[in-house]
Amino acid sequence: MATTTFSASRTWLLIKNLFIVNRWSFLIMFLVGYALMIYYSVFRHIDSMEKLISSEIFCIYFIFWILVLPLFNQAYGTRSDVRSLIQFYMLPASLTEKFVARIVYASCMGSLVFLAVFCLGEVTRVWMVRWLYPGSGLDMFFPILDNPGFMGWPHLRTLVILFLWAPSLFLLGGYTFRSGSYMKVLAIQVGLGVTLGTGYFLAFIYMHQEDTAWQDMIFHVLHVLFLISIPVNLRLAYRALCRKSIIKIV
Repeated sequence: MATTTFSASRTWLLIKNLFIVNRWSFLIMFLVGYALMIYYSVFRHIDSMEKLISSEIFCIYFIFWILVLPLFNQAYGTRSDVRSLIQFYMLPASLTEKFVARIVYASCMGSLVFLAVFCLGEVTRVWMVRWLYPGSGLDMFFPILDNPGFMGWPHLRTLVILFLWAPSLFLLGGYTFRSGSYMKVLAIQVGLGVTLGTGYFLAFIYMHQEDTAWQDMIFHVLHVLFLISIPVNLRLAYRALCRKSIIKIV
């Protein structure tokens, strides 16, 4: 089958197959995220709204990086041995269809896990707080939505860009590295974060701290660079997939 042919019906069948094959993975991901959210928002010593919001922010980042991003990273399935690669390339679909199916599947599965964990987790948390800690004032739904620091446009814009850029990089890593791709990409992101954080800290020391214009300029430049890198990562990921279409068995 040609590499670049595209059929919506075949792509849809691939997406359905991915959901069927990984249906138990969805349950495991949901249970892990649900248990984490209940533990951090109920059973830890949380006696203020600030601590509750901090716990929910931690859960958001944990679920996204530990549970959702591996869906993009598992480009050839949950295993990366030669047999799994052969099974992947023997599927009756073009590489373009497999590439699109992986992106759609990972995006939908990740969104379902995210929404299921937080919606059911919030209902359970409110019920348990009213039962265990009556009168604490912590029994409101989604308190993070009322936090101006988290929901303010500067932070929200950065969060959206980050949540679009990170999957593209993990997708690229999944198609590029044969083994340990998740840890390698995570190490790249941590190294990039440390480098940017160090540069920002040094700039904050040596420039006028009262002047925030340079800070806004840096953030705007970084936002543009991250946005540009998203289609670049997708393009490189697709090229890596095409290059590996001939499997060498040693």
